[in-house]
Amino acid sequence: MASINPIQVLTSGADAAYLSRRDPPTAPDGHYDWQVSEDDGATKKGHSIITNLVAEATILKGKGVFVPNPKEVVCVSLPCCAQR
Repeated sequence: MASINPIQVLTSGADAAYLSRRDPPTAPDGHYDWQVSEDDGATKKGHSIITNLVAEATILKGKGVFVPNPKEVVCVSLPCCAQR
């Protein structure tokens, strides 16, 4: 059985909230403008800001730009540490 980590829960919830508040597309073909745009940055409009930040951090981590401290990452995702 696959497990879901806290970051996946956070980004899925953020996307669900973002998408539920978004207006439907107004174009005759049923697509949003960003879906047919040639701009690379436009594809990010399909996700919440939180998901985009997590994706960007994952890319930067993969490139070795920064190495996150596991204690800080775990602490941010736990309710008991978020109050600090």
